[in-house]
Amino acid sequence: TRIKTIYYPSTHLARQLLLPIPPKVVAAHDRFDSQKDLGTTTLNGVEAKGTLRTLTTFGFLSGTGEVEDVDVVDEIWYSHELHLNLLVHHSDPRSSEQTLGISDLKREEPPAAMFQLPSSYKIVDATPAPGPPPMRDAAADEVP
Repeated sequence: TRIKTIYYPSTHLARQLLLPIPPKVVAAHDRFDSQKDLGTTTLNGVEAKGTLRTLTTFGFLSGTGEVEDVDVVDEIWYSHELHLNLLVHHSDPRSSEQTLGISDLKREEPPAAMFQLPSSYKIVDATPAPGPPPMRDAAADEVP
């Protein structure tokens, strides 16, 4: 959903607002030098499509103080079904390797109680009114 809920335990208030639909963004320039299709595989019982992206940049390597070309490599396994990356491996010789993966994936409906407000909370609608934002009064902004 596009409803954001913020809980305030000290006052037992829950502010809810409807988030606007984000505008579609047209990708300008892909910053990766090359992309390679790794095909598909199954991770945790979910089909994933692999992509290997390489960015060649510059950096200081091997303690020589010389500036050298550096290949930063990202291996990404994306599930179109779940709309998320199941596994990402990032390798940058200037720093270190990082691997982020999803494990113990449960594809069952979570308990509805997880998404319900406690009965002691009062809901306050904080959704802004539709239309353009209110105009500022320039005269009120002047310093006497």
